[in-house]
Amino acid sequence: MVISKKSSLFFFTVIILSISILSGCLFDSGSPESEKLVQTPATVPETKDETQIVTDFNQLLGKNPQIGEIIAFIDANVADLSPEKLTTMIEELEAIQEQGLVGLEEKYNSSEINEKLNQVFSPEFYLENVNNLKDEAIKELLNETRAAGFKIDINEGMYVPVIDYEIYQKYLPKVTEAMKNYLQIMLVESKKVPAKDGELLIKWDDLVNRALIQEKFIKNHGSSKRIDKVKELYERYVYFIFFGTDNTPLFNRETGVMDQNAQTAYSQAINNNQESELMQKLAQYLKLLADNDYQLSDSAANYRNNLISKK
Repeated sequence: MVISKKSSLFFFTVIILSISILSGCLFDSGSPESEKLVQTPATVPETKDETQIVTDFNQLLGKNPQIGEIIAFIDANVADLSPEKLTTMIEELEAIQEQGLVGLEEKYNSSEINEKLNQVFSPEFYLENVNNLKDEAIKELLNETRAAGFKIDINEGMYVPVIDYEIYQKYLPKVTEAMKNYLQIMLVESKKVPAKDGELLIKWDDLVNRALIQEKFIKNHGSSKRIDKVKELYERYVYFIFFGTDNTPLFNRETGVMDQNAQTAYSQAINNNQESELMQKLAQYLKLLADNDYQLSDSAANYRNNLISKK
């Protein structure tokens, strides 16, 4: 078959057009697919050198900084610190707060200051509202208290600053397990102390549950730098469990019979925590009491006295 020049030209034109159309379909710069091909890669966040952060932190401490400056430094670098290095910084922060508490307490130890605070404080008042106050001296004192990570408590009718452990809550996911457990214990204490002015402020079952958590910490984290502080707290709870408080005694002063709510709470705790050394001791105590219709016998009194004296 002979193909003419016109036919050859026609077929050649068709082929060129086909290639052009196909190329346009494959490489259309306006299509979403092509846009994906030319997207700029995501920027990787710049990380800081941990060694340099630790050096900067130590240099900051050497300048006798305000507590608020230390908190700000830790917050700015927390993402680039290992759990161990962050824990060390948290330990330093708490120690500095404990040291600073002494000087701050002196500023509150004034009848004039307490009279002014008595006019300010109410259930609706929070330290966040301090700038609305008219008294400049009180405003300055409360701002200093808040900036340093403290809050106000009332002890025997006097306003006193205490460490606000809620400022540490943001660090819980990032510190070591031992520090996390310690801060959780202190957070509970910070939110509600167990007793004040001789009165038990929490229920008997809460009292036992807190003691069990402290006992577990002592067992699991014996090498922690905070072990002595938790042991001291634990001993206080053990005393409350076996004695009660001055205004919330474990035994009725008129009848001498053990508080029924405490009896129920203790029995349940013993059944649910039989591996606990504390609950084993408490079980022996309840047995002695049961033998005397839950009145405090000489044998039960001697048992608890010996238990406390060994602490």
